[in-house]
Amino acid sequence: MKRYMKKPMLLAALWSCIHWPQLAQETVKNFRDKSQFSIGLINGVNTTKANTLSGVEHIRDSWDLLHALRFAYRYQFSPKFYTEAGFGFGGQSIAYGYEQNGAKPGLFDRHSLTYFSLARFDVLAAYNLFSFGNKRINLVGGFGANRFSHIAYGTGISYGGLGHQSSFDIQTKDQFLGLLQLGLEYAHTNKKQNEFGFRIFYQHGFNSFHEGQFTHNDNQVFSTGILSSPLRGLNFSVNYTFTRAKRMQRMFELSESIGMDRKQAKTEFKKEKRYIDPKSRFLTLGTGLAFSGTHFDRTENVMSTQKFATIALNMSYEHGWKNNLFFEGKYNRLSISSGASMKTELGNYSTAGNAFVGHFLSAGMGYRIQNLKTNFQFFNVHAGLGVGFMLQNKGIHQYGSGSLSYDEQNFSFNYVNEQTAKVMPILYFGISKDIRLTDKLALNLAYSHQLGLRSVYNSTFNYWSTTSPEIKTTQGKIRGSANQFQFGLKYRIK
Repeated sequence: MKRYMKKPMLLAALWSCIHWPQLAQETVKNFRDKSQFSIGLINGVNTTKANTLSGVEHIRDSWDLLHALRFAYRYQFSPKFYTEAGFGFGGQSIAYGYEQNGAKPGLFDRHSLTYFSLARFDVLAAYNLFSFGNKRINLVGGFGANRFSHIAYGTGISYGGLGHQSSFDIQTKDQFLGLLQLGLEYAHTNKKQNEFGFRIFYQHGFNSFHEGQFTHNDNQVFSTGILSSPLRGLNFSVNYTFTRAKRMQRMFELSESIGMDRKQAKTEFKKEKRYIDPKSRFLTLGTGLAFSGTHFDRTENVMSTQKFATIALNMSYEHGWKNNLFFEGKYNRLSISSGASMKTELGNYSTAGNAFVGHFLSAGMGYRIQNLKTNFQFFNVHAGLGVGFMLQNKGIHQYGSGSLSYDEQNFSFNYVNEQTAKVMPILYFGISKDIRLTDKLALNLAYSHQLGLRSVYNSTFNYWSTTSPEIKTTQGKIRGSANQFQFGLKYRIK
């Protein structure tokens, strides 16, 4: 009896061993969306050829660097085969080797001229050669084209003041330049069922992306030649692909457990993914542009406010409370500009400069405006108060003068900029939008208006003209007010 039972059990176990990997593979296939999105970074080592036309061969071949950010749409036909259409942008360098006194240049004895910006298009296909666990080795190949910004570049280089100089004149081509690619890819599927990939491939271009000429002067003995960079070399890339497998699996679970059809499951999944726990806590790091300037009295006929853009940095903490309300604390660092726009009989004239760097600490509240039925978030509104301060001491920091002349008419002015305080109380109002990238990470787009409540910096202008020779004086004030447009990354820490 025991022998009789062992035989079917042994057959069942054997069948499981043979078919279980296949079943597991089919399960992954079902949950992995065919349409996927990939982002990657390409770094390559290409070659520049130097062809001496006359004189001694001082300028030699060397290697160049390629850096590009690439976005791609992937279509997964089967677990073993996919295609990609990619677009990217980046820069390609040009370099050369230099032979001096008969000593040939070594591998790292190279002179880099400059980088040229490019746009990149490609179509690739990948076939799985073999798999082991959640790792795969794929054969990758395809074709594409690079297009460079159409510019002319010229430079001269002296080699240690020894009577040796080279001059280069390079003009990039205004056309698409075809290329082929062939290589291998190592792909690893992580716990979120997204894919991390590393590729190494050879890129073969057919034409140089520029027309380059060089002249070398060796103590008044000249050599000439041409440089060419045909976009050939070894490239490496790292890629992260959002397979949406986790999304598909959750939709399948909703369909099975609640009995929804595909459309209902998709709607319910979106609602789940958009949900934000009212007590969530976020940290945001951002940067952007701040527009500020000197404010003049509106009754002033000549001087008026002129706003200028400067870089702003932002760090904020958000603490959820209830009913879509949250508390927030912020730190802003931004440069405040000073300047004026003048309207005269001879035309317009403007002055501009950085008055000071302000550090602002503020606290306030916000509210998420969203559709309660679908959890779709429209935007967030913010308001609060704070204080800014400057590290520089009070006193006169800038002064200057200027004039406009035409025929026998003249308009002249002078000004003095003085810091009168170090502390600035402020109010702020703002609006922001969060674009979810992952469960914890979002892209944050924000606008805020910062209203200064106290004058901390004065610009005193004196001006006169041929038609109005009497000196007139007006004063502009800076209170720390600014309009800020920022973007950043927002991360849920709890």
